[in-house]
Amino acid sequence: MKVISTDELKDRIHHITLIDVRNPYEYEFGHIQGAEDIPLEHLEDGFKNRYTTEEKDIVIYGEDEEMGTDAAKKLEDIGYNNVEVYQEGFQEWRRSKLPIKRVSLGQERRTRKI
Repeated sequence: MKVISTDELKDRIHHITLIDVRNPYEYEFGHIQGAEDIPLEHLEDGFKNRYTTEEKDIVIYGEDEEMGTDAAKKLEDIGYNNVEVYQEGFQEWRRSKLPIKRVSLGQERRTRKI
């Protein structure tokens, strides 16, 4: 699997499918703007229901290096060959003061159909 840097992600963010595999609470508290949430424990089923193996480039990230890498390996195991990992994770994105989005408390909580 290919690993991309913070700078690469910044440059390509509007041309990829970006997936946050952290838990829903972490996602709501703050995520990379434009990321979709599919928690790691629901990744395989959630992914098969939403994306084909021909999807544009998919970039996965978690809180840290290990989480994103584990998720990308799971997707490769089920046939997604266009998966890249933002190995530095959300911690580094936030440390770099790059745009993050929070789900405000006034917004309705989403329900997942997995």
